Parts: sequence; structure tokens; C-alpha cells
Amino acid sequence: MNTISNEFVKLSLDANANLTELINLKSGHNYAGQQNFWRLIYEQGMVKEIAVDGADCRQPKCYCTGNEIIIEYDSITTTTSRLNVKLKFKFRLKKEQIVIDAFVDNQSDDLTIRELHVAVRNMNMLKNQRLIWTFRSGEQYRNIRKKLEETTTYYCAADHKAHEMSVLYPDRATTNCYVLDTPEQGLYVGSHDNSFQTTLHLLRLRGNAFDASLAKYPFLKPGEKKSFPNFVFAPYSGSWHQASHIYRNWADTWYTPVNDIPDHIKNMNGWQRIIMRHQYGEIMFRHDQMPKILNDGMAAGIDTLFMFGWHREGHDAGYPEYNFDETQGGREQLKKYIKEFRDSGGKILLYFNGRLIDMETDFYKEKGERLSIKNANGTLHQERYMFGGDGTALRQFGNKNFTAACLGTDEWYEHLKKLCDIALDLEVDGIFFDQLGFCPPQCWDDSHGHPVPFLNTMEVYADVLRRLRKYVRSRNPLFSFGTEWFIDVVATQVDYIHNITGGCKVANDWESTGEKPVMEQFPEWGRYTFPEIIVSDREIRDDTDIERRVNLCLLRGFRSDVEIYRCRATIAETPHYQAYMKQANRLRDKYPDLLLNGTMRDTDGFTIDNPEVFSSAFTTGNRMAVLVTQSHLNSTNCHLNISGYKFDEYDGLGDISVSGDNESADITIGRHGLAVVIYSKSE
Repeated sequence: MNTISNEFVKLSLDANANLTELINLKSGHNYAGQQNFWRLIYEQGMVKEIAVDGADCRQPKCYCTGNEIIIEYDSITTTTSRLNVKLKFKFRLKKEQIVIDAFVDNQSDDLTIRELHVAVRNMNMLKNQRLIWTFRSGEQYRNIRKKLEETTTYYCAADHKAHEMSVLYPDRATTNCYVLDTPEQGLYVGSHDNSFQTTLHLLRLRGNAFDASLAKYPFLKPGEKKSFPNFVFAPYSGSWHQASHIYRNWADTWYTPVNDIPDHIKNMNGWQRIIMRHQYGEIMFRHDQMPKILNDGMAAGIDTLFMFGWHREGHDAGYPEYNFDETQGGREQLKKYIKEFRDSGGKILLYFNGRLIDMETDFYKEKGERLSIKNANGTLHQERYMFGGDGTALRQFGNKNFTAACLGTDEWYEHLKKLCDIALDLEVDGIFFDQLGFCPPQCWDDSHGHPVPFLNTMEVYADVLRRLRKYVRSRNPLFSFGTEWFIDVVATQVDYIHNITGGCKVANDWESTGEKPVMEQFPEWGRYTFPEIIVSDREIRDDTDIERRVNLCLLRGFRSDVEIYRCRATIAETPHYQAYMKQANRLRDKYPDLLLNGTMRDTDGFTIDNPEVFSSAFTTGNRMAVLVTQSHLNSTNCHLNISGYKFDEYDGLGDISVSGDNESADITIGRHGLAVVIYSKSE
């Protein structure tokens, strides 16, 4: 037996490299499942995916050196085959973290090593252990085994061997980790690799055996070798906040928050996201109707227009050419209406897509195919966004085909600079590049000058965003710069993120049961881990369930993305939403340093005695705001306590009452009520 330990964790592997102990020494729980910890996927001849399981291999060299455990395979030898591939794993401890460094050396003549998986296999799970993973800034599954049992690929994979759930980072996952959590303790699983190479967060259910895995994609050809540092498995004590701190402490080694965000973004309550003309030609709003858009938004406390489809071809068409609409007076008239909008107190964020190329455009015919992402077989990557109007044919059969530009090409970067020039010339307040916050399909075109396959795409995306932001700032220091999808590595380069989810969907029928809503979406992860990032909500598209969803938006510190009827109308078309948004924005305007620009602390720093309510805190300087809300009960009471602070005042929405005294407050909240309780640090 090979064992290393410290005051937090104990790790043991036997002579066959089976993980026998992965113990949280604070609680005594052993997560180890007595199975091997790695898998390798290789390609040989026509067979693309052949699995080698560490459990099937002959006994490796296992030994301790200092406070490390080393596992070495001079070759991978099973009962049926021998692969001339060397593997080495080094286990070391860092506080509660077990850190694994892997090394793969492909000395074969005819194999390609496609994947390396590292896992806690047959994990000994705690009772009621939920999954928190970071897909779209955060989701939670309270019965992960049941979720996996229900997951199927139909004909696509060998479901009889394992049911799987997965998400890629930095693709749709906000952070490079996930958590298996209980209120008292959990297991953190992450990759602290600042090369930002594609990593798969992989959950597998093999019969009754649950595996918590991470997968890397070396694609090592014969004669190639590669190191994979810092796989992390950390048995932590406390709430999921402790897991968040593990990730943020690592992220702080490379993450630098944006510190020069323009005032019009910092002070923005939200925006109206409006499609002026749609893909199928219909004009929703003419340019001369921009005063109506502003007036309807201002009636709700929203002064910003997020302007889509402003060019001749309309939204999701004609990219990347953005021709002015001469039927509406062209560039000069558009610029005139933009100036009038801004002179009346409005702000405009102008939409561009950062990657799509319409295959009908002259740009595509002249150079688009050369600049586009290629699949592994050399074919052109294509996408379709099938918008329609009152009919059905467009939604069934489509209208536009796109390919996607590879950002590994300097030529595409230069074109994006030209799009920045259009926005700067129109004298709007900022530019928005859609779809640059998530990872596209890997490009296999070696003529672009990047490695094949292109697996560090997001590192390049982040660099492109950094250079573009620097460019527009050099032209206009007050110009803002944003993108879509909340991914940490790109969020360091923009002023705001247009989120892909607002956490507004509910998983259970709470209105009929009277039970507290249980939501699969868990955006608290992203907001708590990176509280300084300005992020929008999403998904409030009509006039239903308004109070609860707007209250949750305030509770999480999102800016409001007003997208009525999927961006086809102003907020005036939803009068209840407009009226309630005005009330919500009164609070934002009253406490902007806390509700807009404070540090979101989730439930850190205070205690509350009623689990029926949702609550969170924001801090700035010596002040704290605690927000408390609920929507499923007619009324409920709770007691709030904040050590080291004294009660100052309160405000809120709906039926609430607050009685504060020094460090505590008693709160009564009616259905859909929201209390904002303000404290300052005691002298």
C-alpha cells in the first residue's frame, strides 16, 4: 500500500493502482471505490475508439517518494495485448486537494492516443449527494444516479456499458470543475490547467458504479508525448462555497478582473434586446421607431437598447457583411436616429456575430470557405438557425446556412476590427460580439497555422477579445465591449456577458404544491465564484410569472435582459412586466453600489432561520445588503442575523415588513415579496 496524507486528506493506492482511500479526514468519509483511476482511448486503423482500462493492465510500478505517490507503466499490457505506450502519474497533496499530474508517451508505430480519462471510479457517494456542474454558469441535479439512469444516446453510443452525462470546458461550462455536494461536505473535481485545453467533465454510471471523471484529448500520434498537469480531486468540508473558493484561488493565478468598465455599463439596470429586422425579412421596428423603443424602456427604468438586426439582411443573415439598409436611408439616416436616441438619454449596444459566415454572401464566396472551421474529415463545418414568421416552412426546412470562421486565422481578426470600425463610426455606446464566449467545434485545417486538432481555441478567443477591446478603447475610451456565454477565460476580456440562462425555469410544480421551487439551473455558482463580472439574466419573454423571476434576477445580481416575444416587441407589450420592472429598478437606482456593483456573496456573512426563503447578500466597502424573497407561501417569517454589522434601513417590493435592531432583523414576507435589508459595519 502506498499512502500520503496531511491534516485534511488521506490518499492510498494499492500495488495494482487501485484507489483504496480518498478520505476527508475532517469527516472520516472515504470516497474511494477500490478501483483503478484511469482509462485510455486510442485509434488503430479503421477503429477510432478502443478503450484500455487501468483495471485490465498488469501491475505497474507503484512507489512513494517524499510526499508523492508515483505510478508508472513502461508499456500498457493487458491479457490480450501490449501497447508500446508509457504512462506516468504523480499524486501529491495541496491542503485538501489531491493533485494528479499525468504523462503520456506514445512510442508505438501505428496508434493515435485520442483520450486520457482520470476518475474516482465506483465512488462511495454520500447520502443525498447532488451534482453541481457549471454548464451555462451552473446547474444542479439532486438525484444524479436517477438522472444518469434516464440519460440515453439512443443508437449513438454503448449505453449498455455506461450511461453518461458530460459537458466541455471551455465550451459550455463556465469553470473547469464540478462538485458532488451535500450541505456539510463534498468532492470537488477540477482541472487546474492554465493552457485551457478542452476538458470533458464526465459522469458515468456503470451498472451501480458511479464514476466522477475528467477527460483530456491529446490526439498523440506515434512518437509524440504530452504532460497533463493538475487534475484535482478535493474532499472539502462545509458548503459548496468551499469548492468555489478552491477554484477561485486557482483562477486568481491567471485571472485579472476588468477594472475600467465604462459607466454606462456599470450603471445599467439592463437592456431591451430588440431585433429590428429578422432573418426572414420582416421588419419589427423601423429605424425611425427608435424613439418608441426608448420611451417604452424608460417607463420601466431601462435606458439601453441592445440592437440586433439593424442591417439590411436582418438578424442572423448576411454575416459578416452588415450592409446598411438603403430603403431606410442607409448609413446617414441610421446614424441620425442613433444620435437622437442617445441625445434623449438612451444608450445603444450594437450587435455583430463574431464567428458566423452566411454562405450566400460574397464574403463567403471570395474567402469564407478558406477561413472556416473544417471537420476532422476535411469537410466544411456548417450551422443552421431556423427562424420563421407566421408560417411553418422556414422552421421546418430552413432559410440560411452558415459556416463558422476559425479564430486561429489573422485574417478573421482583421475583419472583426473592421466591424468595430462600423460601430465606432455610428457613434453608439458599445459593440457586442455574439458567440465568442463559448468554444466552437475543433478546427482540423492545418493551413490556418494552428495545431490540429485545434484544442486550445478559447485561449485564442480570449486573446482576440483582448486585442479587440484594446483596439476600440484606443479609438474611444468610453466604448463598451461584450460577448455571449459566461466562460471564465473569456470573461476576463470583456465589460459584460450576455448570459445564456437566467436561472428562471422551475423543475417542480411549485404553484400547485405550495412547496419551495427546486430549480435545476444554479447560476449562483458562476455569480459567487466570479462576482465582479457583469452578467445578464435571460428567458423572461412574456408577461407570466413576473414577480418571482424578476426577484430572482435581483437576488442573483443579474442585469435584466428584456427580450419580449423573443426580441420582437418592446416591454410595453407586457404591461405587468413593465410596471414591476419599474419597481425593481427603483431599488437598483437607490442602491447601485450594492445591487448593481456590489460583490455577490450568496449566503456568506449572515444567517437566516427559515429554509423556505431564498436569500443572498451583496457587499461594498463597509456596507452589506441582504435580499430575502419567496413566492410559494402566502406569508412567512424569518430572523436574520449579521455579526459585526448594524441595521441601517430596509426597502423592498410587495408585501414585506422588517424590524431591525443592531445585528439582527425580523422579516415578514408575503407571496412574491422581496426585502432589501441594509447594514453597515459596526464601529
